[in-house]
Amino acid sequence: MIKRIRIVNAQLFYTLHRCPQGGMNLLVKNSKRITNARLASFNGVEYHLVIKKQRFLCRNCGGTYGAHSDLLIKNHTMTKQVKHRIFSTTKIIGISTSTVGKILYGNTKTLYKCEHLPENICFDEFRSVKILLHL
Repeated sequence: MIKRIRIVNAQLFYTLHRCPQGGMNLLVKNSKRITNARLASFNGVEYHLVIKKQRFLCRNCGGTYGAHSDLLIKNHTMTKQVKHRIFSTTKIIGISTSTVGKILYGNTKTLYKCEHLPENICFDEFRSVKILLHL
């Protein structure tokens, strides 16, 4: 089965005048960061957003900050649109979101599920709490 995915390219640029951390006005444009996000599907076509976001560097504190958008969830690859669609689907069906998670991840197997520890355990390095080594 071939998926039909449409790519939407966008740029998110604006100017920050003050550092969000310290409030100093020593911000300079640093670089651009490319972020991939999933948009809600429409008519059976999946949409992905490839967005270039402006990064800023504070010359006072050394912190870096990126441009934000109301469309995107911070540190996620899905948009708020997709999140709301998931919640509305669970309301229509009448189940909770935790039940959806159990159904999605119920058949996955844990790679290292052990009932007991092995008899021999190898350590690469060991340091005792009471004995300090002075070199």
